[in-house]
Amino acid sequence: MADSHPLRILLLGSASSVHIARWAGDLAAAGHQVLVASWQPGPPIAGAQLMIAPAAGGWPVRRAVLAAGWLRRVVRQFRPDIIHVHS
Repeated sequence: MADSHPLRILLLGSASSVHIARWAGDLAAAGHQVLVASWQPGPPIAGAQLMIAPAAGGWPVRRAVLAAGWLRRVVRQFRPDIIHVHS
């Protein structure tokens, strides 16, 4: 399904999620550039780049404050065509 114009896809979800790993792996195998942005650490995902939000394991309020700026920077740098939030 890959074509000459692969998509840049940002998946926002838990790196430890089986669903995120499956989606990221399948999309990467189809030739798309995939970045997984996660609240908490998880195992590497074949074919995808993984970024973990700052203060993983910290207090939720602190994590949210730090993650907001982090996520804005990630989106600005990666410039995704699609953002999917897995909740």
